Amino acid sequence: MNQGGSWLKGYLVLKVRGKRLERFLNRIVGQGIYVWDIRRSAEEAYLSIPLESFYQLRPFLKETGCRIYIVRRVGFPFLLHKMWTRSMFVAGVLIFFIGIYFLSNVVWSVQVIGNEKISSQQIKQVAEQFGIKRGALIFRLPSAEQMQRELMKKIPQASWIGFEMKGTTALIRVVEKVLPEKKENFGPRHIIATKKAIVHSIFAEKGRQMVRPNDLVKPGDILISGVLGDGEQTVLVPATGRVEGETWYESTVMVSLKQKRLVLTGESYTNRYLMFGKHAVKIQGFTAEPYAQSTKTEDTSWLTIGKAALPLGVKKEIIRQRQMIEVSLTEKEAIEIGKKYARENLEKRLKKGGYVKTEKVLHEKQDNGKVYMKIYFVVVEDIAAEQPITYEGE
Repeated sequence: MNQGGSWLKGYLVLKVRGKRLERFLNRIVGQGIYVWDIRRSAEEAYLSIPLESFYQLRPFLKETGCRIYIVRRVGFPFLLHKMWTRSMFVAGVLIFFIGIYFLSNVVWSVQVIGNEKISSQQIKQVAEQFGIKRGALIFRLPSAEQMQRELMKKIPQASWIGFEMKGTTALIRVVEKVLPEKKENFGPRHIIATKKAIVHSIFAEKGRQMVRPNDLVKPGDILISGVLGDGEQTVLVPATGRVEGETWYESTVMVSLKQKRLVLTGESYTNRYLMFGKHAVKIQGFTAEPYAQSTKTEDTSWLTIGKAALPLGVKKEIIRQRQMIEVSLTEKEAIEIGKKYARENLEKRLKKGGYVKTEKVLHEKQDNGKVYMKIYFVVVEDIAAEQPITYEGE
């Protein structure tokens, strides 16, 4: 085989080492394997062989105990592979940047801000008619001015609508029209007490105040009268105002002295995901076994170019193991837990603005590992309700 033919088919420059090096060279030459450019010393030799003959050396290496090393790869097949590898790398880099460019020119989310009465869904549906939706190409969207005009035509409840692209987010700002409130035509009425209470405070905006702070009232008592004047000079008005009273509640609570609680054990593992918009591809955490009880925290870092955020990032999840343990409470701790539980339940039932003024444990006992208690609450809350006046006079 001539040198040019060897280059076209490819050949290898090898280094062979071993104590039976002479036998190895004789055996491969004797088997008709073409070898050239041999340079040798006592236990080491350099030689060149055709690429196709490389795997034929294996039985002779095993027979003689020699070891072989590839020093150089020469010829067209290796040049072609190198070019292919480099072209794939260049193509990969090119595809990556094309992908980044494409992803940064796609609408990944549509956000509506400033609206209260007009639903975001309604605004998004109108915007979608003009191409504003997830997956739309940014360079094919209408101009901001055109989009603003179209949205204003379709949503008359808005006094102004602005549109802009912030990175890959389509942002629609809405200023709603302020309509004059309709005045309700209230008829004459009293403000009466809804429950037994001691009047804490009273503010009569319209009508005649009938009670004072520290007065005891019962359900149905008139707190603010809608009847003004006396005799033939009486005038009926819709009484308005606010009356707060001190009311009383009792709550019976049982707390176990043995409680089970979930605590962190200190063990954790991490999952990582490559994020493409809302789509996630897991890249770390395949071997971790899920815990029976756990808590999860997440953090996502998005790729940015200048001020523009791209829909490409990495999400990190930390999964921390939790374990159920049993703890023993003292009687004092159990009482505090019971008071807190009863107070929170009571506050959920109160009207807005009501609050617990004082609390007191009336009775408590311990039995079978449990603490039983009766708690007395003094609450300040709104005790007023409207009662229409259906007749003249009181």
